Amino acid sequence: MESIAEMDILFGKEKLTHELVSELIPLLVRHWDEISDPIFREGTNLEPDWAFYTRCSEREELVVYTVRSHGALVGYWFLFLSKHPHYRSATLATGDIIYIAKDARGIGRNFIHWCGEQLRGSGVNYMSCGVNAKHNFSKLLEREGFHLLEYNFVKRLN
Repeated sequence: MESIAEMDILFGKEKLTHELVSELIPLLVRHWDEISDPIFREGTNLEPDWAFYTRCSEREELVVYTVRSHGALVGYWFLFLSKHPHYRSATLATGDIIYIAKDARGIGRNFIHWCGEQLRGSGVNYMSCGVNAKHNFSKLLEREGFHLLEYNFVKRLN
């Protein structure tokens, strides 16, 4: 695991293993409970496609950054890596899910900054991060140099 220490906090890049998935599940449930929208809650269960995520991780199309406090997992950011379809010479890191447990949220900006530095160092040109409408942390992203590019809407079809 690549990492840096910051007080009792450790930021790292980890491969998606069965062990990491077992640590992620309790946080994912808390994350889903905190931010999920009724459009997804009604008739839809939280059931990540771990086989898909693992394949992407193995092909290095997915990077998983983690936050640990005294060894315990307290946060994560999953980003998909790809060539940008509009600008094929550019590599894009597209944020999938980002979460930091409530008691560790004071380190969010440092974590996002650290992740950006790791991506830059690996040759990524652009990174994007979606923000949940119920838990909008866009001001934090703006302080880190992100700018608003588009709004995203969802409509349930069945």
